[in-house]
Amino acid sequence: EDIRYMANRVNRMSRALNLSFGTVYTRMIQKGMQMELEQAAYLDPMTQISNLKGLEKWFEEFSEKSENHTNAVAMAIFKLDKYKYIYENFGVLEIEEVVNIIARVLSGNNGRKKFTARISDDEFALVDYTGDLDDAKSAETILTEAVSSLQSGVENYNSVKFKDYAVELNVGFTLLNKGWDCDLRSVMRLAYGELYLNILRDKRKNYVQDALQEDTTDHYDDLMLVLDKNLLTYYFQPIVDALTGEIYAYEALMRTSGGINISPLVLLDTAAKYKKLYELEKMTLFGIMDYYVEH
Repeated sequence: EDIRYMANRVNRMSRALNLSFGTVYTRMIQKGMQMELEQAAYLDPMTQISNLKGLEKWFEEFSEKSENHTNAVAMAIFKLDKYKYIYENFGVLEIEEVVNIIARVLSGNNGRKKFTARISDDEFALVDYTGDLDDAKSAETILTEAVSSLQSGVENYNSVKFKDYAVELNVGFTLLNKGWDCDLRSVMRLAYGELYLNILRDKRKNYVQDALQEDTTDHYDDLMLVLDKNLLTYYFQPIVDALTGEIYAYEALMRTSGGINISPLVLLDTAAKYKKLYELEKMTLFGIMDYYVEH
């Protein structure tokens, strides 16, 4: 009733309240920061979708619910082709843009229940648990449509980006039938098996095309392996004088080795396309000289 007599009490009470609220607020901030740090451990910093650790956590929680085992579940693993080439030749910002477009397309809302994660630099995982994956045939149809949708999104990116590369994805998927009972690693091994089988099929198909059409669009990995491991061998072909029959010179021939089976023309064209011709020519020149001295 009389502010003069109550002023000290009001002052003490306001200080106490300020101290109390300040303490609570500080604890809330600390708790929020702790939660953010905990969540950050499960997120990929570049795309802000889940990482491998986040996928493991989600799948563990998903597996603990018995009702989730009554439906079939599918897992697909996507691998970005030419990741190393794009990174080395166009830089960090370029690879970030490519990775983010893939993450956006994979995470897009197409009416299906799914969990998406970036599990390594150039690999993404997608778990589909919609409930309509009744059998292997229907699941393959549904998943093939999903893959086609993804490829369409990537092709749209390629069509508006005038770059010296095209974003390409390899994919492998596996289906867990109703009543499934396995851990994440087992599921991923099956999907990875399909992925690498598909990659091998594509490579065999490209080798046949190379032989028939001299197609040179898909040999960056082979070129980089040749350069990194020096997988070249050399042959010296004699040049004979037509009048005397005597050998008067040799032509040095470069060939690939170590399981890389592509013609020199394809290798040279690929090196020129990816701006690695100098490295290949230098390796060839010095390799021929070494071989000449040794033999």
